[in-house]
Amino acid sequence: VLSGQEQGNAEPLGAEFHFAPAGERVRGRAGSSDCACVSDDRQDEGRPSAQGGHPEAPHVRGSNQPEQADILRGNGNNVGICTSIVAPYRLKADISDIQTASQFICSLIETAKEPDNLTKYRVTVPEMSIENEVSEEDLQNKQIIIIRAKGKHNHSGSTPMAKRKDAVYGAAKLISSLSDIPSVTFLETCTPNWGANQINDCCEIKFAISDDDAWKLSKLKQETSSLTGVTFENIPEITKKDKSKGLFVDVRQQIGMDSTLTADMIFETIKDIIHKTKQNVYMKITAKGDPYQTNAELVQTAAQICETEKIPYEILQSWAGHDLATLTTNPEARTLLLFCK
Repeated sequence: VLSGQEQGNAEPLGAEFHFAPAGERVRGRAGSSDCACVSDDRQDEGRPSAQGGHPEAPHVRGSNQPEQADILRGNGNNVGICTSIVAPYRLKADISDIQTASQFICSLIETAKEPDNLTKYRVTVPEMSIENEVSEEDLQNKQIIIIRAKGKHNHSGSTPMAKRKDAVYGAAKLISSLSDIPSVTFLETCTPNWGANQINDCCEIKFAISDDDAWKLSKLKQETSSLTGVTFENIPEITKKDKSKGLFVDVRQQIGMDSTLTADMIFETIKDIIHKTKQNVYMKITAKGDPYQTNAELVQTAAQICETEKIPYEILQSWAGHDLATLTTNPEARTLLLFCK
């Protein structure tokens, strides 16, 4: 589905890739060089590895959750001794079809919730804005419905996947359920609020449905709410915001995951989806890095001090980024990160 240059050649930050349905030949851009992108024949295992930097954030809204505070308070400890710091893998996906986007979101987030992946990475879609092209004929004898998914705003790194009330995921699950109703025509979906490091607390869906099928909505909303923790309400108008079309993906990688594995996971996911939906998808990497490991000797020393001084402590990982991970490129540097209540 994608092929930049030869395997092993690193793509620069900002590399762009075009995913196309089987049988379609396309052209892509990787930095300043043209690159041929191949359709879904699953033979080309090339992958982007754009050199990491700071994310291209759309609009940043401050987080109200201190890093690791809930963990220390919940476990009754005063000190957290950090063994590693996450690295970001962020991209912008230009997807022009609402159902394709919802499948992509659900697959990414549900894979991240699998037990084997809970300690490796976390996935968030902080921003989404997609409009489907429809004709007047598609809307005949149908009523227009606008639903707002309401979740809980939180930090995309430090909030575990199992403790989230993610409005974007809730909306994507509802869209997936609505897709089983033949009369439904999707018009628009968007996140009125957004932030580069945030779990979104609001996502809206606009669609048309026949009067004969409208009665099914109540049950679908209840089922999706029970599954995701997100609530749904009907609203009169969709909230218009001046934002770019498509969606942003924020992956937080821990030790056991790196940018190559993350790229594989994302691109295998989208390959499977476009194989079914026959839609084109363009992706642009906006940030990439690998997890940072603190010094094991210093971690052990800090733990021994806490034992000696009878200070309640625990060993943990940081799921939010910290300056420590970028202060030095010297692999011999001895570093330690502590969280104190």
